[in-house]
Amino acid sequence: MQQTRQRPLSSSVRHDLMRKGIRQLLFTVALLHVGVAWPCCEEENVFAEPGISVTSYVERLKNGTTEWQRYNAAAALGELGDKSAIPALVDALKSPSEWVRTNAVQSLGELGAVEAMPNIKALLLDRSSDVRAAANAVLEDLQALKDKSAR
Repeated sequence: MQQTRQRPLSSSVRHDLMRKGIRQLLFTVALLHVGVAWPCCEEENVFAEPGISVTSYVERLKNGTTEWQRYNAAAALGELGDKSAIPALVDALKSPSEWVRTNAVQSLGELGAVEAMPNIKALLLDRSSDVRAAANAVLEDLQALKDKSAR
Protein backbone atom coordinates (compact mmCIF):
# COMPACT_ATOMS: atom_id res chain seq x y z
CA MET A 1 0.00 0.00 0.00
CA GLN A 2 1.41 3.34 -1.03
CA GLN A 3 1.46 6.02 1.64
CA THR A 4 0.29 9.48 0.71
CA ARG A 5 2.40 12.33 1.94
CA GLN A 6 0.26 15.08 3.37
CA ARG A 7 1.23 18.70 3.14
CA PRO A 8 0.85 20.83 6.25
CA LEU A 9 -1.81 23.52 6.11
CA SER A 10 -0.62 27.07 5.60
CA SER A 11 -1.03 29.42 8.53
CA SER A 12 -3.77 31.36 6.71
CA VAL A 13 -5.76 28.17 6.11
CA ARG A 14 -5.28 27.11 9.74
CA HIS A 15 -6.48 30.51 10.91
CA ASP A 16 -9.53 30.43 8.64
CA LEU A 17 -10.46 27.03 10.07
CA MET A 18 -9.95 28.26 13.62
CA ARG A 19 -11.90 31.46 12.97
CA LYS A 20 -14.82 29.49 11.57
CA GLY A 21 -15.21 27.49 14.72
CA ILE A 22 -13.17 24.33 14.28
CA ARG A 23 -11.13 25.17 17.35
CA GLN A 24 -14.31 25.94 19.29
CA LEU A 25 -15.81 22.66 18.13
CA LEU A 26 -12.76 20.74 19.34
CA PHE A 27 -12.86 22.61 22.63
CA THR A 28 -16.55 21.74 23.05
CA VAL A 29 -15.89 18.08 22.26
CA ALA A 30 -13.15 18.08 24.89
CA LEU A 31 -15.54 19.62 27.43
CA LEU A 32 -18.21 17.05 26.62
CA HIS A 33 -15.62 14.31 26.99
CA VAL A 34 -15.01 15.36 30.59
CA GLY A 35 -18.73 15.75 31.26
CA VAL A 36 -19.19 19.50 30.94
CA ALA A 37 -22.16 20.67 28.88
CA TRP A 38 -21.77 24.00 27.13
CA PRO A 39 -24.40 25.21 24.64
CA CYS A 40 -21.91 26.83 22.27
CA CYS A 41 -23.72 26.06 19.08
CA GLU A 42 -27.31 26.98 19.99
CA GLU A 43 -26.77 30.56 18.86
CA GLU A 44 -24.79 32.02 16.00
CA ASN A 45 -21.93 33.15 18.27
CA VAL A 46 -18.99 30.79 18.23
CA PHE A 47 -16.51 32.64 20.45
CA ALA A 48 -18.81 34.67 22.70
CA GLU A 49 -19.85 32.54 25.66
CA PRO A 50 -23.34 33.03 27.11
CA GLY A 51 -23.46 35.37 30.09
CA ILE A 52 -20.07 37.03 29.63
CA SER A 53 -20.23 40.80 29.23
CA VAL A 54 -18.45 43.04 26.75
CA THR A 55 -16.59 44.56 29.70
CA SER A 56 -15.29 41.12 30.70
CA TYR A 57 -14.13 40.40 27.16
CA VAL A 58 -12.39 43.79 26.96
CA GLU A 59 -10.61 42.93 30.21
CA ARG A 60 -9.58 39.53 28.80
CA LEU A 61 -8.35 41.16 25.61
CA LYS A 62 -6.21 43.62 27.54
CA ASN A 63 -5.00 41.42 30.38
CA GLY A 64 -5.59 37.80 29.41
CA THR A 65 -2.81 35.57 30.66
CA THR A 66 -2.82 33.32 27.60
CA GLU A 67 -2.82 33.97 23.88
CA TRP A 68 -6.00 31.87 23.61
CA GLN A 69 -7.85 34.17 26.05
CA ARG A 70 -6.85 37.27 24.08
CA TYR A 71 -7.54 35.56 20.72
CA ASN A 72 -10.99 34.45 21.90
CA ALA A 73 -11.81 37.83 23.41
CA ALA A 74 -10.92 39.67 20.20
CA ALA A 75 -13.25 37.41 18.20
CA ALA A 76 -16.04 37.48 20.79
CA LEU A 77 -16.11 41.28 20.85
CA GLY A 78 -16.89 41.34 17.15
CA GLU A 79 -19.63 38.75 17.56
CA LEU A 80 -21.28 40.69 20.37
CA GLY A 81 -21.62 43.77 18.16
CA ASP A 82 -21.07 46.39 20.88
CA LYS A 83 -19.22 49.40 19.48
CA SER A 84 -17.90 50.31 22.94
CA ALA A 85 -15.29 47.59 22.31
CA ILE A 86 -13.73 49.50 19.39
CA PRO A 87 -11.01 51.31 21.42
CA ALA A 88 -9.83 48.03 22.99
CA LEU A 89 -9.81 46.31 19.60
CA VAL A 90 -7.78 49.18 18.11
CA ASP A 91 -5.27 48.76 20.95
CA ALA A 92 -5.15 45.01 20.23
CA LEU A 93 -3.93 45.76 16.70
CA LYS A 94 -0.54 46.27 18.38
CA SER A 95 -0.55 42.83 20.04
CA PRO A 96 2.58 40.71 19.62
CA SER A 97 0.28 37.82 18.60
CA GLU A 98 -0.63 37.70 14.92
CA TRP A 99 -3.76 35.72 15.83
CA VAL A 100 -4.96 38.43 18.21
CA ARG A 101 -4.19 41.13 15.62
CA THR A 102 -6.09 39.20 12.95
CA ASN A 103 -9.15 38.67 15.15
CA ALA A 104 -9.07 42.30 16.28
CA VAL A 105 -9.04 43.50 12.68
CA GLN A 106 -11.87 41.15 11.71
CA SER A 107 -13.92 42.24 14.71
CA LEU A 108 -13.42 45.89 13.82
CA GLY A 109 -14.82 45.01 10.42
CA GLU A 110 -17.80 43.23 11.98
CA LEU A 111 -18.46 46.33 14.09
CA GLY A 112 -18.27 48.62 11.04
CA ALA A 113 -15.52 50.64 12.74
CA VAL A 114 -14.87 53.12 9.95
CA GLU A 115 -13.06 55.34 12.45
CA ALA A 116 -10.40 52.62 12.86
CA MET A 117 -9.44 52.63 9.16
CA PRO A 118 -6.15 54.54 9.70
CA ASN A 119 -5.08 52.01 12.35
CA ILE A 120 -6.05 49.10 10.11
CA LYS A 121 -4.20 50.62 7.14
CA ALA A 122 -0.99 50.44 9.17
CA LEU A 123 -1.41 46.65 9.25
CA LEU A 124 -1.01 46.45 5.48
CA LEU A 125 2.73 46.44 6.30
CA ASP A 126 2.46 43.83 9.07
CA ARG A 127 5.05 41.03 9.15
CA SER A 128 2.26 38.43 9.07
CA SER A 129 0.63 37.68 5.72
CA ASP A 130 -2.54 36.63 7.58
CA VAL A 131 -2.81 40.00 9.28
CA ARG A 132 -2.13 41.83 6.00
CA ALA A 133 -4.81 39.80 4.20
CA ALA A 134 -7.36 40.39 6.97
CA ALA A 135 -6.57 44.11 7.05
CA ASN A 136 -6.96 44.38 3.28
CA ALA A 137 -10.33 42.58 3.30
CA VAL A 138 -11.65 44.62 6.22
CA LEU A 139 -10.49 47.90 4.67
CA GLU A 140 -12.42 47.05 1.50
CA ASP A 141 -15.55 46.34 3.53
CA LEU A 142 -15.19 49.47 5.64
CA GLN A 143 -14.56 51.63 2.57
CA ALA A 144 -17.74 50.27 0.98
CA LEU A 145 -19.63 51.01 4.21
CA LYS A 146 -18.18 54.52 4.32
CA ASP A 147 -19.07 55.14 0.68
CA LYS A 148 -22.62 53.85 1.23
CA SER A 149 -23.16 56.11 4.26
CA ALA A 150 -21.83 59.13 2.33
CA ARG A 151 -24.65 58.81 -0.22
